[in-house]
Amino acid sequence: MTNKLVYLAMFTVDNQLIPVGWGNVEYSKREIVFKQVPLNILFFPVCYDDDKMLSISEPFIIHSVCGSDNIPHPLTTNELPKNPVDVSVLDGHLVFTHKQNEKVSDLKYLTLTCDTSQKVQLHLLRKYPEKRRMRSFHEKLNGACLLGSNQEKGNYDTLYIIEKTPVPYLQEITFENYKKYRYYRFCTSNGEPINIAHMEFLGNKSPNHSCTLPTPLPYFSEAEVTLQKKCSLYRINGIPIRTGSKPEYAFDNDFNTYVGASSIGMDFKTPIQITNVRFIPRNANNMIVPGNSYMLLYYDGEWKEHQILYAEHHFLDFKNVPVATLYWLKNLTEGREELPFFYINGKQYFLHVDKGYL
Repeated sequence: MTNKLVYLAMFTVDNQLIPVGWGNVEYSKREIVFKQVPLNILFFPVCYDDDKMLSISEPFIIHSVCGSDNIPHPLTTNELPKNPVDVSVLDGHLVFTHKQNEKVSDLKYLTLTCDTSQKVQLHLLRKYPEKRRMRSFHEKLNGACLLGSNQEKGNYDTLYIIEKTPVPYLQEITFENYKKYRYYRFCTSNGEPINIAHMEFLGNKSPNHSCTLPTPLPYFSEAEVTLQKKCSLYRINGIPIRTGSKPEYAFDNDFNTYVGASSIGMDFKTPIQITNVRFIPRNANNMIVPGNSYMLLYYDGEWKEHQILYAEHHFLDFKNVPVATLYWLKNLTEGREELPFFYINGKQYFLHVDKGYL
């Protein structure tokens, strides 16, 4: 290597390695010096040969649970701390240049290592972490009400109130309802957008209505698939009530669309008894989607393909996977949002997002 400049690169949301910092090569000391390296971020040391990015060392994380005011935090000012912590990496270990910095006792130098001689099974549920914005939409559904009436603009009876934050999957609520209503509505308690991606009204089969099989609820393991029970109810189809723009988006069987009005509803023309509702709140559809194909890759100096699986349910089980510290699940059918993850004690921890994996 003849370059005097090398770089620290990190993953973007598009799974591209982008240089975010640079360092000097000091050939006489056989070392590379990087300044203001943030904690708890996975960096890939690279250099360039013309326009080609080349790896020059194994990826690493300077990890600390407690942190330090003398070490830069990610996405903060570029000003140097008053008493910067000066460390060197020798044989995979941190060596403090100044003794007073040794009080940062929990500082660790961690690298990505892959052991292809050991195998593990990965049980995966997502390709990208749940977004905070989506989670806030779900939280705002607390207190939302399911209502029934025989007059579109008349008084409605309250049939059910959501009392806990819905999950980002298709779910079912069951309620006691002994009456038949023509109109059913679902609305927030405070006028906030309903942000529902899909909803189905369930009841006994009726000769006066269009009845179809409901969308199956998700299964998250082979054990749940084995124990699955057949649903005796039918999806009762009607005409979406015009409560705002595009009310049909809540009933179009497409989990990627959603309704942003403060309420949605269905006109069944003839009153019918509804006892169950299945729905999924607005989401980015970054869970495992049945019918899609996925490729699992692991990092061993470079990204290497392990296997491609077709998802039959909302989970994937990859077997005989090399023990690595970083994996990447790619959806080959649709969607663009993906993020590498660690897999520890049977759980996915997405890079730079989830905590407690180190």
